[in-house]
Amino acid sequence: MSQFSGTLLQHGAVMEGLSEEAAMTYTGYAGGEDLQWPLLVEIPSGLPGFENANRFLLTPLADGLEPFMRLACEDDQTASFVLVPPGVFFEDYTIEIYDEYVEALELEGPGDVVVMVMVTLAQPPAECTVNLLGPIVINRRNMRASQVVQYKSDYRVAVPISAVTAHWKG
Repeated sequence: MSQFSGTLLQHGAVMEGLSEEAAMTYTGYAGGEDLQWPLLVEIPSGLPGFENANRFLLTPLADGLEPFMRLACEDDQTASFVLVPPGVFFEDYTIEIYDEYVEALELEGPGDVVVMVMVTLAQPPAECTVNLLGPIVINRRNMRASQVVQYKSDYRVAVPISAVTAHWKG
């Protein structure tokens, strides 16, 4: 395991355990330490609208904007996304990873999992949203990822960041 992958897990949601159906459930956030960038992330199935975009570089968005990150595609220059660990804002954010994703990502246990959510940028910044319905799940051992839609949840695809930052500031 590399230094970055261990730290990246601390920036993502931490898995609590396994459900009865062998789906994995995670929650929480812990602070991090310095990382070395970029990290190469493979998304074999692509993302909706970018099915042929499979190789991405994960980097911090910019100095002073931690914990926000950029996921930029090497295969398609138009595919670039802003991500943030959900636990930064929502300590109780919990997702399930269904068996098909456990197998496809080769997840072997709780320590393999990093969860990020996409941010949709807007002007003014108070109109930005986060996608809690379709988190990005990354296996920190092999850096394979997938968007895992939470079909059984009440999460929404566009949660206003103003509500999120209000929660974050406490």
